[in-house]
Amino acid sequence: MEALWGLLEWLKWIASGIITTILSAIIWNKIIKPMLHIKKIFKVVVLVIAAILIFFGTADIYRRIVRSIMPKVVYFEDFEKGLGRLKKSPSVDITGEAISGKYSLRIQSKNSSFSYQGTVSDSEELFRINHNYLVSFKYRVIDSAFFKDNPADPKEEPKAGRFYLDIERLDIKETQENEYYYQCSIEWNGSSGSEGTARLSFTADVHDLRLAFGVVGKGTTLVDDVEVVEIQK
Repeated sequence: MEALWGLLEWLKWIASGIITTILSAIIWNKIIKPMLHIKKIFKVVVLVIAAILIFFGTADIYRRIVRSIMPKVVYFEDFEKGLGRLKKSPSVDITGEAISGKYSLRIQSKNSSFSYQGTVSDSEELFRINHNYLVSFKYRVIDSAFFKDNPADPKEEPKAGRFYLDIERLDIKETQENEYYYQCSIEWNGSSGSEGTARLSFTADVHDLRLAFGVVGKGTTLVDDVEVVEIQK
């Protein structure tokens, strides 16, 4: 990841230089050169205006290019040094059974009833209201999620559970204690060993949002390389 951002940083300077050169050539040939016969004071004025146009024009194009090829990363966690900004919970730990790198986040629930187990990010603001975001992460299912309405009944057929990432709103609580509304959500499940990359894009309705990973029912999944970027639409 760091190597990729380094390459993009290098490319953006090349793009900026090319754009500046093109704009300078156009302004010189189309505006400045035809006016070189006028008096000196007017030449200075023309040159100053041209310099201002080149500077601000290039800066605006540069910003657009950078935003399109280099989205602003507001959060990234690969769990190589622990949970990061995710809170400790009995349902999560760091495991050497990694998707990438040496470590991954493991989310595990041993409760086969219809219950929610997981972890949330800290309360420090990640999001800005009316800004657009893309959340992505890698996952691998270790044990498929399932639940029972009555876990004590051996005859009851298990129902499919799910692993999830909610974008929780902290400004609105539900009637039950410690439960929250969420703005949007993404879910996954599958047979043991199935893996992939999940992506969730949204526009922040409020700034008071947090990430909430978890499992409904009983099951185990790994999560790695969680990234939140601000994107342009």
